[in-house]
Amino acid sequence: MIQTFFAVTAMILLVGCTSSPVYNAEPLPQLTYDHLKPISVNTAQINIQRDIHPGAKVWNLTDEMATPPVMAVQRYLQKRFQATGRDGVLNMTLKKADIQLDRIPHENRLLAFIPFADRDDYTMEIIVDLESLYNSGQPDRKTSVRFIRKVSIPQDATLAYREAKVQRTLEEMIRDMDNGMLSTLAGELGLVHRDAVNTTPIDVKTDVPAVQTGLGEIFKGKNDAHSSSQPLNQ
Repeated sequence: MIQTFFAVTAMILLVGCTSSPVYNAEPLPQLTYDHLKPISVNTAQINIQRDIHPGAKVWNLTDEMATPPVMAVQRYLQKRFQATGRDGVLNMTLKKADIQLDRIPHENRLLAFIPFADRDDYTMEIIVDLESLYNSGQPDRKTSVRFIRKVSIPQDATLAYREAKVQRTLEEMIRDMDNGMLSTLAGELGLVHRDAVNTTPIDVKTDVPAVQTGLGEIFKGKNDAHSSSQPLNQ
């Protein structure tokens, strides 16, 4: 067993030393959402605000991503929804837009002793409170929407792959979020025409390069993340 362990370790270290990193030829695109077609909301005013209290385990991506999650979501809300009604106010409060990073040991007991055989799990979560008010300021209806997406990346993946994969996953999450927001605004709050729910999905602009990891595995830029969205009634 000991001989097998050292043999596997030596093989992995050899592969890790000889693998060729693949770099992203193009810089990551800024997520501006300037291309979005505005959706009419039957209210006289839309207030977009933040009320975020990040937890202790949250990895701060402010200096790590080309477009941080908070900035991307806020830009999406500002570009996507347009007040075209005569009465009422809609408050959109961003309560959470963060990424948690967890390092998961390899399931193989031998490889579990090799640091770069682990994988990194990124869990993205976005929560937006929606509250409609009468002109007098009295509350009308209130709800919350929550969106979660998770992606796993080998620890020895190249930096170019990791950055692109995380940003693309964020884009895919906001694409799913768009459908959930439109459904909630049309259904629960009755502020958006139901035809808007069938709007063409938002384009994802970030390309993910193929990457040679230290274990000699090729990871393509495909969607291997999982997402879910669920309204949180309040």
